[in-house]
Amino acid sequence: MPEAYTYMPDPVSKEVYEDRVVYRFVLRPEHECFSGHFPGLPVLAGVIQLAWATQIAKELGFRGHDFTHIPRIKFKTPVLPPLEVEVEVCRKPEGTYRFSFTSGAGLHSTGEFG
Repeated sequence: MPEAYTYMPDPVSKEVYEDRVVYRFVLRPEHECFSGHFPGLPVLAGVIQLAWATQIAKELGFRGHDFTHIPRIKFKTPVLPPLEVEVEVCRKPEGTYRFSFTSGAGLHSTGEFG
């Protein structure tokens, strides 16, 4: 995947807690992550959602080279721009990370990685 696809939009807000980070950003259809996915109907790919969640998890001490498994992941509704999105990443006591993508349209995805 080209690196440009993994660049998150600039956050509208960011909250950092001891074991949780919440990013809010506006996702616009012209963002490079939609290039080719899909022409005429931009959809935020699941692999990009996972990439963004792991980038946010770095603020909680996650190191990308520690990525070993994805025990759970569920994509419920497509992320379709334009949309204000909230991404929450929590560090769990056992060392895994839980994430969710939500918006005014509801829950888009949730998962866990470690």
